[in-house]
Order: sequence, then C-alpha cells, then structure tokens
Amino acid sequence: MGASAHGSWWRRGIVATFAIVALGANTWLQGQVWQNSEALWRWAIEQDGNCALCHGALGYAILYSAQVNDVALLEADDHLRRASALRPTMPMSYFGLGMLRLRQGRYREAETSLQTFVKLEPARREGYNRLALVYLAQNRPDEALALLGRSGDIPRPVTAWQDSRGAFAAAVALLGNDVETLQYLGQALIGQGRAEDAIVPLRRAAMIVPRVPGPRFWLARAYEAAGDAERARQE
Repeated sequence: MGASAHGSWWRRGIVATFAIVALGANTWLQGQVWQNSEALWRWAIEQDGNCALCHGALGYAILYSAQVNDVALLEADDHLRRASALRPTMPMSYFGLGMLRLRQGRYREAETSLQTFVKLEPARREGYNRLALVYLAQNRPDEALALLGRSGDIPRPVTAWQDSRGAFAAAVALLGNDVETLQYLGQALIGQGRAEDAIVPLRRAAMIVPRVPGPRFWLARAYEAAGDAERARQE
C-alpha cells in the first residue's frame, strides 16, 4: 500500500526538522550512508528522544515499508503514540495511528484516531475519506455518506438514501478518485467476508487506474470470494 495519502500537510514540518538534524549529521555521514528514511529517523531519535516529529516520521516510514509485518506494526504504533504524547496537536500522528489500526482491523480505535485528525485538519479531504472508510468497513454507510456530504470539497448537498445498499454505493462514489482508500476498503471488506460489497470500490479503483495491478488483483480476489470464477479469471 502506498504512502500517497501522507500529503504535503506534514512534509513541510519534516523538511524543517530534517534540515536541523542534518546540521549535526555531517561527521556521521562521512562514514555512513543513509539507506532509507527509517535509518534517518532512528538516528534523529538517538540525538533527541523527545522529537515528536521524528517519532511520527519513523512510525510512518515503518508503516509504509515494503517489509512491514506484525512486529514492525507494533514498533510503528509505539512511535506514533509517542509522537502524539509529546505533541498532542500534531495531526500526522493521529492519521498514522488511524491507518495502522485500520490495517489491523481495530476499527473503533481507528475511528477515534481519524476523528481527532479531522478535528485538527478539517480542510484535508484524506481525513474524511479514511474516516468514511472506517464507517463503511463497520457497515455504517449512512454515517459515511453524511460525513462525505459535509466535507469541504463536495460540490452539492447529498440527499438521504432509502436503503443501506444505496447509501453504501453513494458513499463509495463520493470517495472520488482516491484509489488508495478504495483499495483499502475493498481489502477490508474481503477480510470480513463481504465480497460482493468489496467489488464496488475495487471495480471503481480498477477503472480509475487500469494499468496498476493492485486494484485488479484485489478485484479478482473479490470476484472469486463472491463465487464468480469467470469474472475473477478475466481480471
């Protein structure tokens, strides 16, 4: 899963912190090579264990690492919680905790973290999308629809729907072209045994980025789980 949802809302702070860290890194760098962002932020934390942004950035780096596993997720959780404790008003730690707990299927905790993020960053669409994802994963489509309907960049009011299936489809449509959120949602629904529901966001994601393998792979999994072997083979 990619890191595109990070957005520029926390990168500016990381760049500033990196500049400060780099001033003290010249001697160290003479004999070492930064192999990845995890190495950078681990070193930064060694220099200042109370750097909230460093803990948050390391948590993100671990969370979105290609080699992430259950043990790594626990470490990411530790760093993100440390970041939020050191600086309770820093949005990035709550977004990271929300995504981590979503990945673990801890939806209520993910909901709490993402609600905090939305309060701190009310203009950021990704917060509304991921919180709506959590609602949809918990089979609460009306709440997802209401949330997306009041987020800042929806062009017109959303009317009430008569049934939960209609609300689910409408909420997925309002996620727009957010492929990462659509794929996260599809994967979560497959894991819950809701394959037919999973087809809706995954089919949309596959249409948006037809040459990207991830959405099509999960769409095939959804069709297979729904008992449609022919459609699964086509994907």
